[in-house]
Amino acid sequence: MMSVLGGVAYRQFLVARPWADGVPGIFRPVVLVASKTYVWLAFWQLSGSPRTAADDSYVRRIGALFEIPRFALRVLRVPWWLAERARAYLASRRDAPAARRSGARVPELFLPIADRTASGKPPRARASPGA
Repeated sequence: MMSVLGGVAYRQFLVARPWADGVPGIFRPVVLVASKTYVWLAFWQLSGSPRTAADDSYVRRIGALFEIPRFALRVLRVPWWLAERARAYLASRRDAPAARRSGARVPELFLPIADRTASGKPPRARASPGA
């Protein structure tokens, strides 16, 4: 069953070149392979097939193959996260004096998401009507 499903996935994801059709092209093979998998598993369960240790170990081996790229992507995500945090911190430090000069009452913590004018600078503080 897994070899047939692998052949279907190979044809739908690689031979058919779904990326040429954009996002709908990617969704098509996902839906086709998932529906075939779901139907096969439903019939397997309805047929009364018992759960065996051999089946469980086979699925665990396949799952271990997915853990390798998952772990690698999690490790690679850390430097990206640190770079984003450093960029946001440096942007807030760069914009903080300008915000203080303009009189805007925006806490430094919220400067990266504060409303900006078209030039990218914080808006000028408006004089209150009573002043």
